Amino acid sequence: MELFDVGSAINFLRICIVNIALNISLIKCIGILLAIYIYFRYIAPWYYTKVYNPWKKLGIKYLEPIFWYGTYKDNLEKPLHEVEDERYIKYKDSSVYGYFQGATPVISVCNIEKVPRISACPLKPVLSTGNKVVDSMFTFFSKDRWTRARGTVKKAFDKQSLKNMFDEITDKSNKLVERIKTNTEKGEPINVKKVFGTFTMEVIVKACFDTDIDAINNPNNKYMEYGSRIFDRGSELGEKLVFLSHYPSITKWLGFLSDNEAMMFFRNEAIKIIEKRWHSGSGKIIFAAFK
Repeated sequence: MELFDVGSAINFLRICIVNIALNISLIKCIGILLAIYIYFRYIAPWYYTKVYNPWKKLGIKYLEPIFWYGTYKDNLEKPLHEVEDERYIKYKDSSVYGYFQGATPVISVCNIEKVPRISACPLKPVLSTGNKVVDSMFTFFSKDRWTRARGTVKKAFDKQSLKNMFDEITDKSNKLVERIKTNTEKGEPINVKKVFGTFTMEVIVKACFDTDIDAINNPNNKYMEYGSRIFDRGSELGEKLVFLSHYPSITKWLGFLSDNEAMMFFRNEAIKIIEKRWHSGSGKIIFAAFK
């Protein structure tokens, strides 16, 4: 699917707004601007912080949201593990707690023993970004598709699979340590973020598809190049996810949520790996395409 150029789309909207403004009276124009101001300044904040709260209706403990960001602002200001740790400490005596990614209600499980009992989510939103790769991610599944796929994914996290993952993570950790030692002995500077990025990428591909990409020793390969284009974007991606939660139709139309070329690279690579291992009958495939 060909995506809109954001700059052209914004320019088109600007022209439309100017044309509308030229064809209405000054009083009507002031009235429209005043209505927009009242909506964003008073009505929307009141609705999203006082009225729209499914967790309160269900009697589930939750983090108090603020307008626009919900409870996602912490994720933009702190490392994710710190945010999750603080929330867990606060709600560890509860089985679950709720929070909001923008306008989207999200639930976290505090007690791992409760996970097998979660078979469906009645509040699961159906969001569409217009990007077929992003829309194929677990987060964006419809309720029925999520329920079907969950049974398949669950098998990837049984005791034996987790043990195999642990062994592979240990092996990659040793490989990472050797790489750092080599750089240190040569007196070369170490980009810690990039080094651990290669480690993460290599572990994911190995654990999910039983495939070695040697990213630790080859940090400039295609996987790392496209991976950085998706994830090394500061708070930009988070801000766009919040915008998506409020205006999914506009986000889908503009198509600016993700780097389509980078996303398609990982989709095509995943399909090639799955097909290769499927036809050869060798090794394992933990994750497969969900239909």
